[in-house]
Amino acid sequence: MKQKIFLILPILLLIVTGILLGTNPEFSNILVAVRQVTRPYLGLACALMGGYWLLNAGILRLLFRTEHDQLTWKHAIQLTMVGQYYSAITPFATGGQPAQILSMTAKNIPVGRATSLLMVKFLIYQICVVLYAFVFFAWEYRYVHATLSQSFPWILLGLILNGILILLIFLSLIKRSWMEQTLNRLLTWFGSKKRGFRDQQWRNKLHRILDDYEKSAKAVQNSPMLAGKVFLMTLLQLTAFFAVSWAIYRSFGFSHIGIQRILALQALLYMAISFIPTPGNAGASEGGFLLIFQLLFTGGTLMPAMLLWRLITYYLNLLFGGLVTLYDHWDCSRLPKKAPSLG
Repeated sequence: MKQKIFLILPILLLIVTGILLGTNPEFSNILVAVRQVTRPYLGLACALMGGYWLLNAGILRLLFRTEHDQLTWKHAIQLTMVGQYYSAITPFATGGQPAQILSMTAKNIPVGRATSLLMVKFLIYQICVVLYAFVFFAWEYRYVHATLSQSFPWILLGLILNGILILLIFLSLIKRSWMEQTLNRLLTWFGSKKRGFRDQQWRNKLHRILDDYEKSAKAVQNSPMLAGKVFLMTLLQLTAFFAVSWAIYRSFGFSHIGIQRILALQALLYMAISFIPTPGNAGASEGGFLLIFQLLFTGGTLMPAMLLWRLITYYLNLLFGGLVTLYDHWDCSRLPKKAPSLG
């Protein structure tokens, strides 16, 4: 029975994804947009997205080597696309890591090890993306402040919130007791305001999360060379993702704005929409792109450019991620099961 559910769930998700894609009115406009662009640059944009996925898979393979084990490219790509798919359909992209952990445990990888590896990856990714955005924000501050007055407050808010997130991560590692006391007080206060709030359950969950962070941080400290390699690969991964906008820009025949400015604008857009609680940042992504890139895409190309950007960076995740997720569930159902392990 469990095996049937394991297979039926992704099929249902894939059907829902197909309905969402097929009934989306944007797609007729996307087909019109495709006819307006230079095909080689559109192909480059798709290749950059593929590079983003492959670099993610490469990072997973690299992290697995710390345990003197090997993760095949096939399984690394499956884990990558499972994470991409569930991140795309859940608020705040919260479904990606749990889905990857379930996939790993189905492949007989211990839960503790799977959680630790993904936590290390998450820590390095968050540090990398915030530094990336802050560096480009400092580099292009005058341009952003002068030309993006409508978007500037949202960009600044995104930078501040992501900066606070990084600060909280470091505080949880350096001053864990202080962090625990502060969060426990918040839970106690919230419990006093909301009837039926299970504060002890949340305390236990908080304790487990801080334990995972602590273990992951020690793993990074004990392997600085590994952390450096993952950091550099993450920089390349982010650059590939952000450069999709540049390739689309070039596909419309524009060339007067350099790639560094488009990378900066895309990184700041990422910061501005990262805390929007809709699956795939739906609505915020489209609106943010139109606001931030309105001066670059002229002559009626802004809307087609946004549609192509969403097609490549979001809908391809849904399409290929959904197909790979379906295959991954089928693949996991065929594997021999071992006794569950938490190590």
